[in-house]
Amino acid sequence: MKLLTVKMVIMSVLAISVVINLSKLNLAQADAPKNVMAFLNINADDKDAGPEGRAIGMVDLDKDKEFYFPFTTIEGGPIAGQPVHIVFSSDKARVYVTMSGNDKLPLRLLVGDVTWNDAQVPTVKIIKTVEDLPAKSKDKSNAYCCRPKGTKIDPFVQEGHGTNKSDDDKWVYFSELHNNRLRVFDTTKLEFVAVGTNPSLKGPHGLYPNPSGTLGASTQYQINGDEVTTWTMDAATGQIKHKDTIKLKDTAKKMGGAYTHTIRWINDTQFYTNVTQEANQGVKGKSEASVWLVDTAKKTATAVLRKAKAADGHDGVLEGVSDNWIAHGRLFAGEGNFRKFLDGVAVPGNISIWNIDPKNPAKLTLFKRLTPGHGLPADFLNGHELKGSPDNSFVFASSYQSGHVVKIDGKTGESVKTWKFKVPHGADIR
Repeated sequence: MKLLTVKMVIMSVLAISVVINLSKLNLAQADAPKNVMAFLNINADDKDAGPEGRAIGMVDLDKDKEFYFPFTTIEGGPIAGQPVHIVFSSDKARVYVTMSGNDKLPLRLLVGDVTWNDAQVPTVKIIKTVEDLPAKSKDKSNAYCCRPKGTKIDPFVQEGHGTNKSDDDKWVYFSELHNNRLRVFDTTKLEFVAVGTNPSLKGPHGLYPNPSGTLGASTQYQINGDEVTTWTMDAATGQIKHKDTIKLKDTAKKMGGAYTHTIRWINDTQFYTNVTQEANQGVKGKSEASVWLVDTAKKTATAVLRKAKAADGHDGVLEGVSDNWIAHGRLFAGEGNFRKFLDGVAVPGNISIWNIDPKNPAKLTLFKRLTPGHGLPADFLNGHELKGSPDNSFVFASSYQSGHVVKIDGKTGESVKTWKFKVPHGADIR
């Protein structure tokens, strides 16, 4: 009798173990799609464009399926305020979203878990909201300076921009654009661990790590901001430290550059940055629409593309350059001018594609230019952001102003697909 009882107990334990193991199998994370774009529709509220106008969006790029998670109804929410930038973890199982602050809301970083079911349909749950700056933190930058008279400026606007992550997913980086600081977030502890400040860090847009993760760089996204800063990065602790400040001044060409948006590294010591400010903006003649090569080892900056003199733009860019991307030995330049947008000027969006001399990254020759009605939608405005697929087979150009995202073949330079979203911004592709 006792032997039978022991056998029954053992069998019961085994049965429970099997159920638990099967339960774990059923709850296991299904594989995410191979290529997914995460982006934000960045309306400040839900009055005009409805719930999807202020939402996390995802696109399965291989199956062309779209998914939306409005901040009014997202699990773990609702979340108030304007979203700005999003970054995916490498396994597409987590997102990090910066949410703007103002006189009522703090500047925040949202942490969201992404679960994919067997049909590769995602769900998103906000698991933590981490405050970065409290509500009513006063704007310290000139990121929105020089507006026309009568324009109302929110003195408490705070936005987190240029969100990036380390290759090992341990750290998330972004900038407090209106507070002149860089931030480092620990994705394991889910807390901020480092801050970067320097007198030359003004209107910073993001912190961009080099390929080895040892050096980062940041821009000055404001009128007349003509410097970029570099930062040493500690992969073990997340700490960052100001290294150099480099002015965009090309004496040989007798020109300068200002109002930089992003940075794209060529190798561990050199990167391209884009100049938005044109000659008639800010201090007259201080800057012209251009692309620059910065050498952090030599601490030099060289204008490699400048404002075109020819109408067809074969010798340069046609508008201020808002973003760059490197793919297939080419530099993709998104031509758009945020300053003009703020002043109510419609800016035609162009994507110019330049062959990079493999022996000299300062030498660029035009490969192809996409313009509205010729490779781009006829109403495409402000080529604001560029992002490549994980293998750089495709480059995606987005316009928050006209709502388009255009998929461009990296080899041919031809547009192969166009989406129309609400107000797409801050995309990431994994």
